[in-house]
Amino acid sequence: MLLIGFIVVVSALVCPTGRVAVGENCYPEDCVFNGTVCSGRGDCIGSTCHCDKGYALSEQGCQPEDCVNRATKYYCGRHGVCSATAPFTCTCEDGYISMSHSCVPSDCMSDGKICNGKGACMYGPDDKPYCQCLESYAGELCEECSARSTLIGPHCIPNECVSDIMGEPTTCGGHGICIPSTKATKAFCLCLPGMKNIGNACIPKTCLSGEEENYNVCTGHGTCRKKSCLCDEGYEGSLCQYKTRNCEEGYVSKDGECVSQLCISGSGDVCSGGGSCIVDHCVCDQGFTLVGKTECTPLQCIVLGQVCPHGTCKNTDGTWGCVCNRAYVSYDGYCVPKSCITDYSPIGTPVLCSGHGVCDYLTGVCNCNYQYSGKHCDLCSTYSVTTSTGECVPLTCISDMQEDVPETCSGHGVCQRSKLSTDEYIDYCMCDDGYELLDTSKCVHRDCLNPSTTMVECTNHGQCFDGRCICNSGYFGRYCEDYKCPEGELYASTACHPRQCVSEYSDGQRRVCGGHGHCVEGSNGFECECNHNAVILDGICTATTCITNSDNGVVCSGNGVCRDNHCLCDPGFRGGYCERAA
Repeated sequence: MLLIGFIVVVSALVCPTGRVAVGENCYPEDCVFNGTVCSGRGDCIGSTCHCDKGYALSEQGCQPEDCVNRATKYYCGRHGVCSATAPFTCTCEDGYISMSHSCVPSDCMSDGKICNGKGACMYGPDDKPYCQCLESYAGELCEECSARSTLIGPHCIPNECVSDIMGEPTTCGGHGICIPSTKATKAFCLCLPGMKNIGNACIPKTCLSGEEENYNVCTGHGTCRKKSCLCDEGYEGSLCQYKTRNCEEGYVSKDGECVSQLCISGSGDVCSGGGSCIVDHCVCDQGFTLVGKTECTPLQCIVLGQVCPHGTCKNTDGTWGCVCNRAYVSYDGYCVPKSCITDYSPIGTPVLCSGHGVCDYLTGVCNCNYQYSGKHCDLCSTYSVTTSTGECVPLTCISDMQEDVPETCSGHGVCQRSKLSTDEYIDYCMCDDGYELLDTSKCVHRDCLNPSTTMVECTNHGQCFDGRCICNSGYFGRYCEDYKCPEGELYASTACHPRQCVSEYSDGQRRVCGGHGHCVEGSNGFECECNHNAVILDGICTATTCITNSDNGVVCSGNGVCRDNHCLCDPGFRGGYCERAA
C-alpha cells in the first residue's frame, strides 16, 4: 500500500504598521474594534468608520446613536449598557443619571444640566469625572466665563465677538452672529448682509462714511443705532456729516443748511424726504407727488386718490408700498378687509395659507414662514430657492448650482436660522465635523484652509476636493499657496517679485518690502522704496510703529521681527514690543 503524505502550509496575514488583519484583509487600526470592522455596523473609509444609519461612532465602534454621546463619544457614558433592541436606551449603573444618550455622574451635574449645559462630562487618566467646558466658559461646573470671553446677558461671548462701538458691550454689534472658534479658526462675527465687520462689531453700511478699509462710523460724530446714526449735539445729517447751523427766525437747520419751516413735514424731514424746498415751497422728486403742503408721497402709495386707505405708506427693503392696518390684507396693491385668502373665485376675487404660514386674524394677513411667499405661501420667497427635496431653503445657505439643482452648504452641513438681539434673523450653515464655515453657505474641509490666510479656500488659487486642494495652473503647495516664478523671483502678495525685495519669515509667510513699500529697479538693481509710515532697515521697509530705538535702528527691542505693523516676538519674549521676558 502506498501512503501519500500531504503537507499543509498555513500562512498568517501580515499587515503593515498601523493596520490590523480582519479576515483576509488589512484595515486601519482606528476602524477595528474587538476584532471587527466598525463593530459590524459601518464601513471603513479613509481610516474612519462611517456608521450605518441609526448608529454613531463611539469608543466601542459603531453603536446605536441613542446610546452614544456625540460630544464625548462615550458609549452609555462608560457606566451603562445599551438595550439590545429598539428603542435603544442606556441602563445606567447605580449612582449615574441617564441623560443625553449617556450615563452621567452626579459630579458633573448642576441645576439638572450636564456641566451647566456649557460643557461635556469627561474622564481623566485616573478615571475621575470632570467638566470639559466650552472655550468661553470656565469653573468646576462651567459656571463662569473664561478669560477669553465676556458676560453679555446670560451668555459668555468670545472676546473676538465683543465690541462697545455701539455705545455698550454687544455681541457683534447686534447685527451678526458669533461663530465659535474651532481647532482651525478663531471666533469671528458673521454679519448680516449690508453690514461691515469693524472692531468686532457688525456695523450697518448705512452708518458708514469714507472709503473701504478707512470707514468712519457716523463720520465720528455720532453712534449707530438700528441702522441709522444718532448724532452728537451740534451735528446732523444721515451720517452726522453736517454741523448744525444757527438759523434766523422761521428757518431750521437741516443737513447743514437753513430751511424754511414751511417745508418741514410732520416727520421733521424736508418735504417728507421726497423733495426739495424751493422758495418756501416743496418741489417733489420724480416718483413722488405732493399731498398737502409738505408731504411728498411715493406714487406707489396713492390708491384711488388717497394715501394708503386702511394702511400706512412705508419703505420696505427699498420699495415703497402700503402696509395694511389691522383686519386688512394686501391684495393687488389694495388693503382688503378680512381676507386670509383660502381660494380664488372664477372672477379673481380673493378666496387661505397652504400650510406654510399663519393667518393673523387681527390683520387679515397671511404671515408666511420665512422661506415661503406668495398669496398662499405656496412659493419660495425671494430669499430662498427650491431644492431637489422640494423644500424652500434660504439663498444664504445655497453654495452652488449642480446642473440647475441648488446645493445646500456644499453638501457638508445643514441650514439653520438664528435670531439676533435686534429681532432680525440670519440663515447660515452649520457644517459637519471636519468642515469650516467660510461664509453663510460654504462648508470647506479644514485641511483646505491655509492657517496663514483668513478663511480662504485653497488660498483662492484652487478648489477643495475630498479634503485636498486641487490647484489652479501654475500654483502648488498644500494650500496652493505658492507659484512657480521665473529664476530670481519669489511669489508674494499674489504675484512674482524680485528676490531682493521679498521678506520671508520663519513661518513661511512672505511680504514685498516688508508690506510697507514697493519694489523698484535702481542703479544697483532692484530695491525697496518705502511708504511714508516705514523706513529702510537692512534693505527692508520696516513700520515705524515697530522701531523701539530710532537712533540705533532697533526693531521690537531686538527680540523679534516686525510684520503687518506688529512685533512678532522671538521665543522667550512677550509684550507689544517684545520688551519683556516670557
